[in-house]
Amino acid sequence: MAGWDSRFSLLVAVSLAVVLGLLLGLAGEAGRPYPGFFAAPDFRVFPVDPAARAPGLQSGDRVVAVDGASPLTLAARLREATGPIRYEIERAGQRSTVAITPRALTWSRLVDHFGVYFLVSLVMLGVGAAVYVQNPAAAPNRRFLLYMCLWAVSNVAVPEAVLGPRTYAAALVGLVAPLLSIHGWVFFLTYP
Repeated sequence: MAGWDSRFSLLVAVSLAVVLGLLLGLAGEAGRPYPGFFAAPDFRVFPVDPAARAPGLQSGDRVVAVDGASPLTLAARLREATGPIRYEIERAGQRSTVAITPRALTWSRLVDHFGVYFLVSLVMLGVGAAVYVQNPAAAPNRRFLLYMCLWAVSNVAVPEAVLGPRTYAAALVGLVAPLLSIHGWVFFLTYP
């Protein structure tokens, strides 16, 4: 495309690679055991499977122990489990125990839970690129493309880091979030 700066081509390519990399990482979880809920880094749970809600697990409960061990052992315990896993949970300062049998994470659960984030990120990249190609020399168009690339990455990294079966995207969130807030401030103050 005429006027398409190689730096911005690289920016879009890297952003797309990150989005697709996170997608492939989640796709790799299909078929693996999961507890019926997703957990934030502080082990607050978001039940997504009816079997996880049945024993009384609610969104916002915090896992404080997995089979009597640290919640950090959750992933390893899921891989080894042959029956129900006991979770000690805390809700409003009260502790209780629930037992939930791990089940396979299905493709439909992944798509239902994460699909829209990836779709929105791809739309953001497309809109950013479309605005940029209208006038690549215009500073607001370049800023908008940068902003859309940052948001596209953040849009898939934040939910994956917080709700995903693994939290490897948390490091990415730590890098992108400060850039978004700083660039957003500059962007909105300078965009005509």
